[in-house]
Amino acid sequence: MNRLPIRQPIGHSKANHEETAMTTATINVQLDADAADIFAKAPEEDKSKLCVLWSVLLREYRAAPMPLLKLMDQIGARARQRGLTPEKLESILDAD
Repeated sequence: MNRLPIRQPIGHSKANHEETAMTTATINVQLDADAADIFAKAPEEDKSKLCVLWSVLLREYRAAPMPLLKLMDQIGARARQRGLTPEKLESILDAD
């Protein structure tokens, strides 16, 4: 497994409905080689979006009174309720 540093926002606030800069920290996450390569080759804008997704997942994990797999199932169910299909997800992930 490759270790790839991921910048994670660790907090943010809104003042007068304007988003302020997030404080970030760098963590190391072990990923399989293919996933690490995908992240490494992604455009900076996509890397930022992926970091936001990680932050959301980690915050949901912390707030959830359930095991991680159950939380992931719940997040998936909410996404499906909002119209995300496997095909749409694949299209999003494959988009350049």
